[in-house]
Amino acid sequence: MAKQQERLLTEAAEWMVKIQNGPLSPEEQQRLQHWCQQSKEHQRTWHKAQTLMQSLNGLPENYAPILEQSQQFNPYRWTGKLLLLLSVGAVSIFAWTSSWRYQITAEYSTAVGEQKKIELADGTEVTLNTNTALDSHYSATTRQLQLHYGEIMVRTAAEKHRAYRPFIVNQSYADIQALGTVFSVKMLKQHAEQTCVAVVESAVRIRLKQSAAEQTIHRGEQVCFDAQHFYPQQTIETNLYAWENGMYMADNITLQDLIDEMNRYQSHYFYVDSNIRNIRVSGSYPVRDPAALAIALQLSYPVQFQYYLNGYMTRIVQH
Repeated sequence: MAKQQERLLTEAAEWMVKIQNGPLSPEEQQRLQHWCQQSKEHQRTWHKAQTLMQSLNGLPENYAPILEQSQQFNPYRWTGKLLLLLSVGAVSIFAWTSSWRYQITAEYSTAVGEQKKIELADGTEVTLNTNTALDSHYSATTRQLQLHYGEIMVRTAAEKHRAYRPFIVNQSYADIQALGTVFSVKMLKQHAEQTCVAVVESAVRIRLKQSAAEQTIHRGEQVCFDAQHFYPQQTIETNLYAWENGMYMADNITLQDLIDEMNRYQSHYFYVDSNIRNIRVSGSYPVRDPAALAIALQLSYPVQFQYYLNGYMTRIVQH
C-alpha cells in the first residue's frame, strides 16, 4: 500500500473514532470538512470508511457530526478494525463474505436508490426496489426466485408449461408460494430476521422452514414473520403501491420513521436530533429527491436541514 494511501486511511480511521467516541466540537467539524475537501482521494477514502463502518454496524445507520455515543466504545478496537478492512485484501474478503457480494453475483440486483423492472422467462414481471438482490431458478418442475435481501413486487404470469410448476419465492427461512397472484416481499438487510408479505390479488401460502408452520394470506392482507412464527395479519399499507412510483406516503408517523425509510434510497446519511425524532408527520414525499424532501419538511414542520462533508452527512435539527 502506497504511503500516501496508508496515511489517508489512518487519518480517516482516526476521524471515525472521534465521531464514534464523542460529539465533535464546531472546530473539529470544520477541521473534518477541511480534511475531506483537500482532494478527491480524501473524499473517496472518507466515503469508503463510512460505507465499511455502516456495514459493520460500528456506526448507527444514520449519523452526523453529532451522535449519541456508547459508554462501552473502544476506540483502539475500532481503529484497528477499520484500518484492516480498508486495506485492499481485507475489503475484498469482507465484500465477498457479506451480503454485498450479491450486488456482483446475483442475477438481478439494484443499488441504493435504484429501481428496476424485469420480465422472467414465463412472462412474470418483477419490480426490484432499492438495494435488492435475487436469482431466478426455472426448471421442468418449479419456478423459483431466491430473494437474498430487499423488496420486490411480483406479478405472476399464467403457467403455460405442460405440467404445472408452482411459483415460489424462497428466502433464508421461508418459502412463499404464489396462488395465481400479485404480491410483494420485503426483507431488508438491516432487519433480516423479519420478512413481510402483502397480497394485492388472489392469495399466497407461506411455509416456515424450521417450524413447518403455514399460513395463507389473501387479497388486501399482509403478514410479517421470522424464522419461528408469524405475527398478526394486518391490512395492506398504502406504501405498498407508492414506492413503485418513487413516493412514500406518511400517515401520522414519527419523523425518525420517515427518515429511516428515506435513508433506504440515499447514498449519504440523514441523522435526526433526538429532541425532534418523535414529531408526527404526514404527507407524500419523493424517495429519491432529498432536496425536495428537505423543502417539504422545512415548510411544514419546525425542522432545519444542515449539511456537512459535501452532502455526505445531513443533520436535521429543531428550527
